[in-house]
Amino acid sequence: MLDEVLPLLGTSVRVLHAPDGRTNATIGGGDIDCAVHDLDPMWPLRLPAPWRLLQCLRYDLTGWYWVLERDGHVHKIDTLDDPKAIGAYAFATGSAFHAGPDELDAVRAAYLTTKRLRKGITDELHWQHVRSLAASDRDRFERELGEIFGTDVGRELADAVERGPTPDPELGRRARARAWRRRLHGPAAQAQLAARSLGRVVERVMRPTGLTVVIAGPDGTGKTTLAGALPSVCEGPFRRHLHLHWRPSILPSLGRIAQTTAGDPTDPHGRPPHGPVLSIAALGYYWLDFLLGSWLRIAPSRARSGLVVVERGWWDVAVDPSRYRMDVPPALVRFLGHLLPRPDLVLLLHAPEPVLSLRKGEISDEEARRQNELWRHTLPRGVDRTYIDASISIDDVAASARDAIFDRLSDRAVGRLGSGWTGMSPGSHRWLFPRGPRAAAASGLTIYQPVTYRGRVGWEIARSIARAGGFRLLPHAEAPPESVREAVAPFVPPRSTLATMRANHPSRHVVAVIEESGRMHAIAKVAGDDDGRARLRAEAEAMMRLGSCLSSPVQPPRLIAHTDGLLVLEAVEWRPRKRPWVLPVEVARAGGELYRKTASTEGVHGAAHGDLAPWNVLRRADGWTLVDWESASDAEPPFTDVLHYLVQAHALLGRPSRRDLIASVATGRGSGGAAIRVYALAAGVPAGVAFDVLREYLERTVPTLDPTTRDGRRGIRARRSLLAAIASGRGAVSRWSESS
Repeated sequence: MLDEVLPLLGTSVRVLHAPDGRTNATIGGGDIDCAVHDLDPMWPLRLPAPWRLLQCLRYDLTGWYWVLERDGHVHKIDTLDDPKAIGAYAFATGSAFHAGPDELDAVRAAYLTTKRLRKGITDELHWQHVRSLAASDRDRFERELGEIFGTDVGRELADAVERGPTPDPELGRRARARAWRRRLHGPAAQAQLAARSLGRVVERVMRPTGLTVVIAGPDGTGKTTLAGALPSVCEGPFRRHLHLHWRPSILPSLGRIAQTTAGDPTDPHGRPPHGPVLSIAALGYYWLDFLLGSWLRIAPSRARSGLVVVERGWWDVAVDPSRYRMDVPPALVRFLGHLLPRPDLVLLLHAPEPVLSLRKGEISDEEARRQNELWRHTLPRGVDRTYIDASISIDDVAASARDAIFDRLSDRAVGRLGSGWTGMSPGSHRWLFPRGPRAAAASGLTIYQPVTYRGRVGWEIARSIARAGGFRLLPHAEAPPESVREAVAPFVPPRSTLATMRANHPSRHVVAVIEESGRMHAIAKVAGDDDGRARLRAEAEAMMRLGSCLSSPVQPPRLIAHTDGLLVLEAVEWRPRKRPWVLPVEVARAGGELYRKTASTEGVHGAAHGDLAPWNVLRRADGWTLVDWESASDAEPPFTDVLHYLVQAHALLGRPSRRDLIASVATGRGSGGAAIRVYALAAGVPAGVAFDVLREYLERTVPTLDPTTRDGRRGIRARRSLLAAIASGRGAVSRWSESS
């Protein structure tokens, strides 16, 4: 099953250990150990569906541990890319690539020997497996051990493995010491090792690989049962787990301090609350426990890839203060809660009130309804949450919780690949750009074409910052959506990253596939809704059918691939324009020729791009590329493309002015007059027709604009203003006729 994954890891891959039917699956923990040449840190972006990455743990300078999931099954891959043998195992991975087929088992035996000694494994079954591999080529096995431990210790180890059952502990100690000294050969190597080790520790602390999950919800939803089930159903991505009931319990309970009798657990609301002063004091005391526990218990477990499961958590005080005998202002609970570290995920259980009251006889339907409602509005807006129906079986609840946890893990793991991504626009980012490498970060910005002076200035500044490596200082954002990554995975070359832009519709994205060198490999459009998929089909069909009608130096982008919901295009190396509101005459001529070549017999309708606008015209070094053909039509009046360009530029860019636009269309003397004249000559229609078509175009397009969007409102206002101006200045038609 992993055969489709292993080739993605790097330039070359050799399996060093893979439990199968011949070797007990418990040997090596059930993961696959691989030697990788030139490991690709971005390889999970090329994972085919339904594979997904859950964890990426850097356990050593040269060792990476990858946890994947496919169809509910977890798979683990241990990769080693250590040609200089500076890692903890002191094993040079080049040996695996230079060994012939008959020698590879002996190399594997040497690798497993140093790994077993490093971990202090003395189980006879593990060493029996090493012995069986070493027997294939005893001399090569000894030479490999000599490279790791030195000739003398290597020979002793080879003899000890051959004799069995396990090497002597004293020999193992000497071997580990010798390997350590050989790794640190010289001050430079020692300094490099120390710096990298410190960096890895800091990264693990700052970006922990564990997860804090809070299980919340009304009484009777099965929080305790689910908390007990999660460590087993989520086994694989985590190396340990910690279960907390309500709080971390760094501080003793107030009841223990006051030596009071504990209340009846079946009647949580049976005791009256404390007075206001004592309630606020208790709230502050337990808040301190949450704060200390976050750093002293939860943070260390998260840093060591632990799953921390918290029942109820802090926000339960806001929903059900009577349980804790508190009478406190809800605003105070919310304020203190915002000062605490947030959990990675909240599993919010809910169920119909009759189900809850039946499970928890001590609460009424009204209380269950109150808690259900409060839990939907109590959590802070920025807390990641998943709602789970608790009225189904516990197995189904646990499966839903597992899916939510794995989704959160996958998004985080992918977001940390390479240098990660940074976003622009608050909230859920519309634009996502790679933080590095520098060349790729700068190229990622070309997914946005500036068409205003302000946008151009900001774009140039951002490009300069990216080229200098400044994007690495920006905060991390989420990774591109999973659906987008899956769609473009087959078209991502090795060591490449992605930049994405969300279209006006949330299910549609534009993706730039960027190589490590900064070269733009491809542009992809991804649609996740029926209307978006239909638009992509229309765009692909229009480019293939109408693209050949364009004249050089104007062309559509080259189509690389088209599947349902995906359009992959060749990337265009475009240049910013100083006056993007001015329609280039070459583009106008190509639009006119497109119309002429497709015009109807009567000559009143022909083909048009449909959305010719400043942001859809890309200037190349040797010409122009027209993008976004999804609105192309075969039955448009002449001049539609030219008029659309001028009106859109006027409405959204403020140029040309209303007077300039009307003069361009009516008399040919404005900034767009040359485009009108060239289009008319290429299309074979009188230039004076443009003025009548303009009025019809404005009236026809007003109802197509969305008044709920900013651009839609601006477009409507501009068109109505132009119609009013035309109605008061029809004499311009005769002046055009006289001048033409």
